[in-house]
Amino acid sequence: MAQRIIIALSILIGTTIVLVINWPGVLRPPATPVESTVKEAPKDAVGGPFTLVDTDGNTVTQVSLQGHYSLIYFGFTHCPDVCPVSLQKMTEALKIAGNTGEKVLPVFITVDPQNDTPGVMKTYVANFHPRFLALTGTPDSVKQAEEAYRVYAAKTEGNDGMAHTDQIYLMDANGKYVTHFANDATAADIANRLR
Repeated sequence: MAQRIIIALSILIGTTIVLVINWPGVLRPPATPVESTVKEAPKDAVGGPFTLVDTDGNTVTQVSLQGHYSLIYFGFTHCPDVCPVSLQKMTEALKIAGNTGEKVLPVFITVDPQNDTPGVMKTYVANFHPRFLALTGTPDSVKQAEEAYRVYAAKTEGNDGMAHTDQIYLMDANGKYVTHFANDATAADIANRLR
């Protein structure tokens, strides 16, 4: 009789363990979903008014960019690696996109207006796509553009470098945010989205 009780208890305990492991809603409350801490910016929160100058000293505003799609990148001309890679990626994306790429304006906005004068910008962008629009301005006007596009930029300690947001923005023909490309996006990724 004692042996039958031990077997019955063993079966009962074994069944309970199986239920606990394989059927969490029975004895354990369901797991609470974890909310992502990464939030996409609302479409109307990226982009906005700015007043800068191009490499010939002409005033350029956000209205100047309307009428065509734009790929916009914020960086600086003496950046040793990140900025030239991003500008080259934009150049390649426009080539890969073919006829569609011809309708997209590549834009480079400096985050270092003290060093990136119109002449410096003109020489620098000559190394990339021939239609690059390079923009600079006063520190205040550049800061306004950074804020409009939610760009972080700051001088780094101990050298001439800058820390800044490293992403390419795609804006539509009305100057509205479409999407952005992080630094791991390839030229082919960008071209596919443009098409």
